[in-house]
Amino acid sequence: MSLLIPIGKSLRKIFDIKGKPIIEKQRFYTSEGIFLDAYNKASNEILRRAIYDLEVPREEVILRRLISQDLGIKEPFYKFNFKKGLNKNIIKIIPKRRFIAINGFTIPKNCSISQIIVWREGKKVRHWHIEGFEGTYFVDDPFLVDMNQSLRIDMYSESKKIQKLIFHGSITEERGNTLNP
Repeated sequence: MSLLIPIGKSLRKIFDIKGKPIIEKQRFYTSEGIFLDAYNKASNEILRRAIYDLEVPREEVILRRLISQDLGIKEPFYKFNFKKGLNKNIIKIIPKRRFIAINGFTIPKNCSISQIIVWREGKKVRHWHIEGFEGTYFVDDPFLVDMNQSLRIDMYSESKKIQKLIFHGSITEERGNTLNP
């Protein structure tokens, strides 16, 4: 069972797929203790895997914050069109030469999502019950997805509507693959 921790508000600058800056009101990493340790451990592990599996020096691998496009969402924000019930919102094969760690999520006010279920290679790796949650939460056990592995994120919604849910994490890849803000 994962532990969840809410964190504080801030503004941060993010970039869309074309490199255009976007300002979004969002939560930021101010977690402490086991949650920060878990994030650092997961980030270091995907960095180690990238260096080892890609057989490249550390200078050729970047570690950056996860963005929506990394999970196959074409828009610069995490917007999902929900139907009432179980929704298979993200189905993605992680591209070659990339490694992902997801360690939290942000839930907006009046969100009707009650569960998030994460599958890696067809096996359930996390099942979070989040009914009534609001804000940003980090977990004490981030999950990792290696290159060429399948990732599926299902969400259970109590109503039919378009909702925003942001996933937090990190990604490693070879330098030069993506705009790195």
